[in-house]
Amino acid sequence: HVPELLDTLNPPILLPELQRIEAELGIMLPPSVRDSYLCVDGQDPSADFKEGMFFGLTLLPLEDVLREWSFWRRVEYDPTTGQNPELLALMSSIPPGWIKPVYACRGWLPLIADKCGNYVGVDLDPPGNSHGATGGDSNVGSSSKARQTGGAWGQVILFGRDFDRKCVLWRGEGEGGWGRWLAGFAEELESGAGWEINDRAGGRSRGESGNDPDDDSEDDIGYSSYYFDSGGATGSDGQGLRLTGEYRGWGVMEAWWDRSVRRWEELGLGLHPEELKRQQEEIERSNLSAPDLMGLGFGGMRIGTAGEDAQVAIPGK
Repeated sequence: HVPELLDTLNPPILLPELQRIEAELGIMLPPSVRDSYLCVDGQDPSADFKEGMFFGLTLLPLEDVLREWSFWRRVEYDPTTGQNPELLALMSSIPPGWIKPVYACRGWLPLIADKCGNYVGVDLDPPGNSHGATGGDSNVGSSSKARQTGGAWGQVILFGRDFDRKCVLWRGEGEGGWGRWLAGFAEELESGAGWEINDRAGGRSRGESGNDPDDDSEDDIGYSSYYFDSGGATGSDGQGLRLTGEYRGWGVMEAWWDRSVRRWEELGLGLHPEELKRQQEEIERSNLSAPDLMGLGFGGMRIGTAGEDAQVAIPGK
C-alpha cells in the first residue's frame, strides 16, 4: 500500500551485534523478537521517507532499543519518578496482575516508540516470572494458557509516562506475543478495515491531520523528539497510513490501548471496581486532580498528574 515504507527498513542485524546488545541488556530476547530483528533491524531515521511503519510510530533499531532502555534505568531509580510513592500508588495493570504495577521496570523492553516517552514492547519480568533475567523455559507458553494463568514472559505491553494503567495488548499475550501481535497487525492491514492511506502530495491530505511532518526536532531519547511522527502523519511528501473509523483522530497508542482494554473486559479481565476505587482514593489523598476513573477512554490511561510533575532530564540536555 505504501511502498516507500520499504525504503525505511534497515537490513537484518548481524548475529554478533544482537548478542552484544543482549549482553549489555543482561536479557535474552524472546525468540520472536530475535527472529524479527534478524529479518529487519528497525527503521532507518536517515531515510528520505519520514514515516513510521505502525501508523506513524517507528520500529526502533536494536541499538536504539538499548539507548531507550538505558534511559529508563535512570528513571526507574529516580526518587521523583520510579521511586516516587505517590506515583507508584497510581500504577495498575490490565488485565489485573499481569504486569508489575510500577512506573518503570528493567524487564520492559521498548520496541515501538512515540515522541512522548510511551512504548509498545515486550515484558521480560512479569509478576511471578519463572524465566529470571536472562530467559529460559516458561510454564506459560501459549496464548490460551496465558489468558488462564496471567502474565507471561515475552508478552507485548503498552507502557510509558502517559500510561499509569499498563496494558497487555490484545493478541500480544503469552511468550510468543510479539510474533502474534505483528501477525495481527499485518492481518489488520490486509483486511483494509480501520485504516486509510493518507496522501500529502501537494500539501493536502485525504485523511485526518496529524503532527507537523516537517518538524526538525532534535533527536533525543526518553520523553521527547523522535525521527518519525507519532500521530499517524506522513513524511514531508508521499503517503502514509492513518487510523480511521471509530479511532479516527486518536493517537495510535491510545487507540491500541482502548481496543485491547475493551477485549479484555469482554473476557472479564478488566480492571476491578475495587482497584478503581483505590486509585481514586489515592488521588484524593494526594490532592491530585484526575478525570473520572470509571471511564475507559483517555481518562482510563492517565489518572492524576503526578507523572507530569515528576520528570527526569533527558541525557545530554
